[in-house]
Amino acid sequence: MITKTNNLRGLLNKIEEGMTTHLTTTYNDAGSLTGQTFGNSVSETISYINVGTVDSIWSPGGTFDYSYDANMNALKSRSPVCSPLCGPAKGANR
Repeated sequence: MITKTNNLRGLLNKIEEGMTTHLTTTYNDAGSLTGQTFGNSVSETISYINVGTVDSIWSPGGTFDYSYDANMNALKSRSPVCSPLCGPAKGANR
């Protein structure tokens, strides 16, 4: 049986199946996802410029950096690798 656990704010905290943990997540005070650890022990860390605007995503394969113009529109990103989490940034046009 797959069990999903939420934190006190109602955000996803953990996905487990029996004795196996498939995903564990962490959030900052604003409720933005700051990290996730997958069942294979691979972790990703997300940092933000401000609430909801991703600065970078770090994983063992490298760092995916976002950059923005003066109006906070996403510019071309630099990345050695892109994990499944690396979807378009806020306002990204990729």
